[in-house]
Amino acid sequence: MKQRNFTSVKPRINHCEERTGEAISKMKNLCHTGFSLIELVVVIAIMAVLAGMAVPYYQDYMADSRRAVFKQNAANMRKVINDFRGDNGRGPFKVKVSSGTIGVHAGAFYLISDPRSSEAGIGCELTGGPIQNNLSATIKAGNPLRRNTIKYIPTLPVFEDPYTGTRMEWGYGGASAYFVDEYPIGSPDGIFDFTHEFAFIDGNSNGVLDDPATETVICNIQTYQRTRPDADYINSGTRALDYIDITATDSQGIKY
Repeated sequence: MKQRNFTSVKPRINHCEERTGEAISKMKNLCHTGFSLIELVVVIAIMAVLAGMAVPYYQDYMADSRRAVFKQNAANMRKVINDFRGDNGRGPFKVKVSSGTIGVHAGAFYLISDPRSSEAGIGCELTGGPIQNNLSATIKAGNPLRRNTIKYIPTLPVFEDPYTGTRMEWGYGGASAYFVDEYPIGSPDGIFDFTHEFAFIDGNSNGVLDDPATETVICNIQTYQRTRPDADYINSGTRALDYIDITATDSQGIKY
């Protein structure tokens, strides 16, 4: 049998080791290779430019989003006010309301202590129910009754400034009812004394009771008929009692 000569076969493992070593060396070189300072400055400059272009667009997007939410909340609020006015003949009270002048009439208490609050019992009529007389409509005097089972909205909306995102205070717009602030005598306090002060719905929006055909006395008609002639009330200074719209101005001076 012919024997094979294995000495002529060249080992290949040395070539593989050489190639592997070259690859590892190249990898090490790559690992130690980084960006130069100039390259880093260029990259940072590009990122700054892109950020400077994107931030204003993002801010405008957020402002537009907040403005849309604000307008929707304001529209809902105006609808609720209109519903309240349709049911009660007037808008919600915008002043503090008491059952008698605090500190003058014994047992007097607040029916509304904060017209902008959603707190049950002493807050806004939209959330806590309208205040009415508990006697006949022809008498228009007597103990006030709060119909707390009638709630037009669960809570007052929160309005955000479209540009800053901070809470924006809303104001009262227009009026359909007025009252003569007589108590305490000589130093009116801006609080509507439901059982002692005179109030009326103003049909021609001039703030005085001068058109019996369109205007209605809503509180203290007995006191009005007994102690004051029409001319007295026409010439008396009156205060707006309710509101029939809302107003607001954002940080850029835009009115809504």
